[in-house]
Amino acid sequence: MDTVRQACPQCRSTLELPASAVGRMARCPACQHTFRVEATFANAPFTQGLPSDTLPNPANSPVVPGPPNPSGQSPWVNAGGSSNPYDTSQPAISNNPYAMTSGMAVAAAAAPVGKGDIVIRRASVDRITSLATALFAARWQPLVLAGLIVLAFSFGLGIIAAVVGAVAEIQDATAAVLTGFATQILIGFVSYYFNMGMIRVALSVARGEHASPTQVFAPPTVVLRIIVPLFLLTLIAASSQFGRFAIQNPGDMQGVVVMLGAAAVVGLLQMLVLWLIWPMFFLAADDRSGGFQALSTGFRISSANLLNGFLLGILAMLLGVLGVVTCGLGVLITQPILMLVATIAYLEMTSQPVQDPNASPAISPNYSYSPNKF
Repeated sequence: MDTVRQACPQCRSTLELPASAVGRMARCPACQHTFRVEATFANAPFTQGLPSDTLPNPANSPVVPGPPNPSGQSPWVNAGGSSNPYDTSQPAISNNPYAMTSGMAVAAAAAPVGKGDIVIRRASVDRITSLATALFAARWQPLVLAGLIVLAFSFGLGIIAAVVGAVAEIQDATAAVLTGFATQILIGFVSYYFNMGMIRVALSVARGEHASPTQVFAPPTVVLRIIVPLFLLTLIAASSQFGRFAIQNPGDMQGVVVMLGAAAVVGLLQMLVLWLIWPMFFLAADDRSGGFQALSTGFRISSANLLNGFLLGILAMLLGVLGVVTCGLGVLITQPILMLVATIAYLEMTSQPVQDPNASPAISPNYSYSPNKF
């Protein structure tokens, strides 16, 4: 079988993987670091083509050339004193943190991929949607159950808002508008809170970690990290309530048109703002950053993926329409799918690993080479 030999970027242990693993994520069984398998050393002999800066030597044991050997043996001497470059024995170094232990080879495809460093890049919509489809098919249960919790709370809030609005309408128009404005702000905050909780569930699913529907109840600190941007967003959404002042009497159709036009303008403004800063929510829910840093980083991520963000926005609208035409029941499926798509988009746009549910367990690195074999 064709193999790929690659040094772990973190501990420099040399790992052996099948060639089919190129381009996929693998976990080093020595230090548990997750990295993407490259094709640099595919089918290459171990002693050829390996850059010197990638030679595995975690114990800082010097690699030194031995004396000329007329018998034809290798002139290289490893840290254990053997002249055999393929000697897999471990040197007697008590402080070697990467020493081979039994049971170290763990299936990389089944292990969580964990967090990675944020490096902004342009992502592929095809890859995002294909990964989201595969992951949802494999791990839909926590997402759907979390979506059911959110739907139940949203339904309860809707009933409360309707009752409060009806009571305020009895008083006068001004009281009704102000009550609707305050209620809209409250509903907006609750919606953002649960959306960030859904992001936490989707992140666990995308990373292959244990995902629980109860993750939808995020710690309050998650919202507090971006409380100022959230307050401004809820103000924008709630400002549409002031369009109701245009209606002078129940039969005033001109006032209704003005009110609907104001609501449309506010809605478009809100969509534009969200299009430009949507990764901010994922950065906060992912415990990456908050405040102005989350806002500025989110803007840089979306700016590098404006077209992708636009296409994903269209997909979101289509899924929303599909949920509505199915009498609201389709939201139980469309909303979790949409959240998973957005989560994978965030991970792909920031160069973070995503677990591939179709990955073969065969991409577990073969730790047949010692990190100190030279």
